[in-house]
Amino acid sequence: LATLMGLPLPLLPIQILLVNLVTDGLPAIALGVDPPEPGIMARPPRPPGESVFARGLWQKIVVRGVAIAATTLAAFVAAALLTGDLDRGRTVATAVLAVSQLIFAFECRSEGRGSLAGRITGNRPLLGAVGVSLAVLWAVLYIPALQRAFHMAPLSAGEWAGVLAAAGLSSLLTALPRALGRRLAAPSRTNDTA
Repeated sequence: LATLMGLPLPLLPIQILLVNLVTDGLPAIALGVDPPEPGIMARPPRPPGESVFARGLWQKIVVRGVAIAATTLAAFVAAALLTGDLDRGRTVATAVLAVSQLIFAFECRSEGRGSLAGRITGNRPLLGAVGVSLAVLWAVLYIPALQRAFHMAPLSAGEWAGVLAAAGLSSLLTALPRALGRRLAAPSRTNDTA
């Protein structure tokens, strides 16, 4: 998308590898040991031929991907324009992308059930994995040798606030359609039972 818009690359290949390292390995393993959801055995089984992406999962993936991509690209453009520093813009984009995906790891714990607090606190290995991932990101941002290797710049407190706001916005953009869909479906369920 950035290329189509005539923008410089928002992430260098080594930064993409960093995001994959930070967001895919340990969080995925931690999700694999996630305890089952309450009441899972009371649900009817899925049909044998049903796709893994059925029940709206592919739409959720697309919406979440577009939201993360849009906020990452917007953060890159804003940081690069405000500072006039392409490396700083890429650093902000890398941080937004990584933090957004780490937030998404908590959302992956459930298919729309349970509170956000329950999703965050219910899996200690995931908390540890996200902590390690954030520590790796911090090291790349603030240890000079790693900064040079990954073409990163240290972020200020204000820039971190922007990173967290952008990552939170991508999560909010994903949650809004779900919340609206539930809200619109609620009156029809009430009418059906009446």
